[in-house]
Amino acid sequence: MKLKLAISYAKNIHEKLNNLTEGTLELEGCGYKRIKVEKVWVFGSTIKGSLSPNDLDLLIKSNLV
Repeated sequence: MKLKLAISYAKNIHEKLNNLTEGTLELEGCGYKRIKVEKVWVFGSTIKGSLSPNDLDLLIKSNLV
């Protein structure tokens, strides 16, 4: 993956999270119906500026609803 694509993915995720109703995310197949997303961090090679990161590492702080 190129750095530009990883940043594009991160921006897309940011936009989708900002548009959540009441900050909750609907889930299926994991035993929970919804979670409230509180914070999201990007870390790893993407945030370090690697020109070819392998993936987009995200840490998500959430609570069950």
